[in-house]
Amino acid sequence: MEKFQKLPFDNREIDWRILVQDHITAANYGIAGALGTAPPAGFLSGDKSKVLQAMKDSFAHFRNAIVALNDADTAKPQKMFNRETNLRGSFIIITGHFGEHLGQSIAYARLKGIVPPWTEAAQQQTKSRWRKRSRRTLADRAIR
Repeated sequence: MEKFQKLPFDNREIDWRILVQDHITAANYGIAGALGTAPPAGFLSGDKSKVLQAMKDSFAHFRNAIVALNDADTAKPQKMFNRETNLRGSFIIITGHFGEHLGQSIAYARLKGIVPPWTEAAQQQTKSRWRKRSRRTLADRAIR
């Protein structure tokens, strides 16, 4: 079983396995559990080769937990991340929490030199615009 290597970050060690598998995967199952759908047993393995599949499975489980809810329960009191709220409030909290996970994943990817696909597409568009602008500017100068 290949383990994730630790990376130096701000004089601390960050273990990618903790970020990806133990935190994001566990959060997906934990939040689904708070919404009433229990997680499967043994979903955390620490095996690098199973991280992506474990994360995909946790998102599918979370989606199924949401689909299983009904509109009549939206005002039902609930506790989410130690906050008293209702089901609607839980979704707002969860959305923010997922944004944090995305930010953590992007930060790690960039530390490893990986450019997210949406950033790469935006960079290509910017380069294309600059090339067109440069050509136009040169042509304008030649005319003058």
